[in-house]
Amino acid sequence: MKRLAGSRGLLAGMDVDELKAKIEREPGRAMFARICEMFQATNQRMLAGGDKSSIGQCGCMYVTPLELEAGLIHRLTGDREALGYVERMIDVLERNWVIAPPPGHWAAGDDQFTNYFSQAMVCLAADMCRDALQPAAYEKLCRLVRFYFIGDNTFDRHALGHWSGHNIGFTRQICSAVCALVFGEESGHPDWERYVDLGRDTCLQYARWGLDPSGFSYEGVGYGSIPILWTYIYAQLLLQNGRDNLFARMPVLSRIPDAVFQVLFPDCSNLAQISDLSTPQELPWLTLTARQYDRPQDMDLWGRYRMGEESPQTTVYRGILLSLLWMDDRAPRRPIEEVALPTASCAHGTETANFRTSWRADAVYLNVLGQGRSVSSLGHMHADCGHFSLVAHGDYLAVDGGYWNEMEDQHNAVLVDGLVSRHDRRPDHTAFRAGSLRNFQRHELLDYVMVDQSAVKDCRWAFRHVLFVRLGGDDCYVVVIDNINPDDSRHSFWWQLHAHPASEVRIEGPAAASVRRNHARLDLTFLNPSAQDYPSLPHSLSLRADEAFCPMFKNEEPEQVRKEGRRMTGNDLGNSSKWRPRLIAEQVGLNCMLMTVISPRRAGAPPLPVRQTEARLILCAEVDCGEFTDTIVSALDHAYIRLPGLRGQTELALVRRARDGRLLGAWTVDGGDLLLAR
Repeated sequence: MKRLAGSRGLLAGMDVDELKAKIEREPGRAMFARICEMFQATNQRMLAGGDKSSIGQCGCMYVTPLELEAGLIHRLTGDREALGYVERMIDVLERNWVIAPPPGHWAAGDDQFTNYFSQAMVCLAADMCRDALQPAAYEKLCRLVRFYFIGDNTFDRHALGHWSGHNIGFTRQICSAVCALVFGEESGHPDWERYVDLGRDTCLQYARWGLDPSGFSYEGVGYGSIPILWTYIYAQLLLQNGRDNLFARMPVLSRIPDAVFQVLFPDCSNLAQISDLSTPQELPWLTLTARQYDRPQDMDLWGRYRMGEESPQTTVYRGILLSLLWMDDRAPRRPIEEVALPTASCAHGTETANFRTSWRADAVYLNVLGQGRSVSSLGHMHADCGHFSLVAHGDYLAVDGGYWNEMEDQHNAVLVDGLVSRHDRRPDHTAFRAGSLRNFQRHELLDYVMVDQSAVKDCRWAFRHVLFVRLGGDDCYVVVIDNINPDDSRHSFWWQLHAHPASEVRIEGPAAASVRRNHARLDLTFLNPSAQDYPSLPHSLSLRADEAFCPMFKNEEPEQVRKEGRRMTGNDLGNSSKWRPRLIAEQVGLNCMLMTVISPRRAGAPPLPVRQTEARLILCAEVDCGEFTDTIVSALDHAYIRLPGLRGQTELALVRRARDGRLLGAWTVDGGDLLLAR
């Protein structure tokens, strides 16, 4: 085995002297100090435990923590202890090449857990100090690469089959390709270049089946963040080795940052929940996209979003190390508030809509989900069609349950007869059916989208209309109009809002409620059809509050979790089981025809009074906004509006009038004209 000169890994083509200069100035100095601190703590823990560590993630048993950090420390400082650590991690992989899944684990009987993240990272770490590796350690690594690491893949089944958009299949292939690229040639593997190319092909396949055209992951912001990170890692490795430029070949790589911006909480503390898991600890690839696509706003977000919070237990993100290597620390940063980013967006594929009043930290932010699906990303699929999350003035108020809380009763959705949809009643809780977002619109008064849930709920029709109405500055209100008809017969419909555990749900009246936290609250007013609309069976409406239990693991006992007090804190989305307050507005009738006005208000601010105007088969709300009054009209299913001073042929309309009656603006869902009179 001939030891090749020069790096093929993360340092390929880099000027190490420039890297050494980078760690002598901020922020590189602080980042490298943190890397050294984490390594020392981990090295002591590993020595005390006999070099035993095992963290499961993405079907991998990661057994070599902080090996990349050790490799970089040695390369930049010559530290012999760090070099010895890398060589010890090669020994760990020799001892632990295959770890069987524990009895009863979901992977038992299928693929066994391997150490593929460790395999790739040890290769990258050894590459950083390849010249200094002892011959025995070097030869041992090359044997492992040739006979085990490169072959640890299932490309034909995962990239060509129905798992090409799934995190396990993707990351396993990429780690195989990384091992082939970095040590394949000198290991003597006869087909190493083919596996390097298969890694590129895997990235192309994931971009097609794991991401929608706007850059949103079908697996959500948690699980999806891992293959996204490794796509950027592999793209950069190929580029630094002069083998390919995936940044140019894969346009979606330039769109992923904007997808992150769209689901970003206003204070940059978190990302909105989509499907499974909470949010990634760091986003180091933002330093790459800032350079590759001339996006100074990405460097600003990288600096704001949890940079430096990585712990020694962190597995695959490696945010501090990768950011240190990739960032141009002298590049300009452009504050998010100064970038002309749209305040509303709609991504088809994942069916994700986002609305906000501004890009200021005190803004109101609304996320609406349409339960998009990929045929090749069959995992972590929540029954979240029609769900909305809402952050207002610094408080997370209407929440998504997070990790493994897949079921429809754990989302802000309508339950027919208090039950989850029949196609969500699977033993594994997987919700295969897809919904869709339709007719996304932007208007000077509001933004709008309609959620089609008909197939998901197996109803004649099931639509949720969402209006994000702007009042100026960071004030707004939201109108949600549900129109569901299962089968032309009487049903009970549970309108749900899951509130943050740190909030309080209050029933304020027969058709009014509020959700309150420290800085903000939601005022909710429900509009029910009048008795004359359905005289043989009038709609009834009742409000109640309860506590919903959302288990992380299916066998957890609710009372034990309550006793342990596991609850979300701050704006955290949470990964553990929890109780949380829930508001239910139960409507009983021949259909669900319900308008809800949701008004986010700062703590102490007066409410926006909402009054219902009764009219035949019409829901009409008047919202007193102070200097003007908004009239929202829902004439769903017939589009025939006849009200005092207002006539039209449209299903939805909003009219804004000044105190003196002057018309300030109007909107209709289909662009139709309204006849207005004073």
